[in-house]
Amino acid sequence: MKPVYQTEFGEQRGNCLQACVASVLELPLENVPHFCLEENWVMALASFLSRFGLAPLIFDFDACQADDWKPTGFHLIGGKSPRGILHSVVGYNGEIVHDPHPASDGLRTIEDYLVFVATLDRRCPECGDERVMTTVVQGVCNVCGYAWDRT
Repeated sequence: MKPVYQTEFGEQRGNCLQACVASVLELPLENVPHFCLEENWVMALASFLSRFGLAPLIFDFDACQADDWKPTGFHLIGGKSPRGILHSVVGYNGEIVHDPHPASDGLRTIEDYLVFVATLDRRCPECGDERVMTTVVQGVCNVCGYAWDRT
């Protein structure tokens, strides 16, 4: 994790999520989209993460507390900032390790954990093309027609 700080501020304009993703992936801020400007920020994030073989998975904080569960490794934590607006920070094993806001004052409340999970390999084992249709158990290449079991 390489800390990156947000450059835009305010509800629905702030780029804390962009800075957190850049921090965890160790990318320059300008190489990561400003997801919150998109109509569906979760889909925009999922599309971006897919380039890295990753997908976002969001866990409700209250449900995690009921099971006494915290994510391991680096992840994002979302909630209300001391400024009273939604905010994202970087977590490690359930604890805040980087706040991209210059005040670095963390979260007043926690609403969710967002973890990056590895996706299944989506390349055709026959021709190597990425244009495949897959399920958990089988795949079919849209280019060469090769079909295979993923189990």
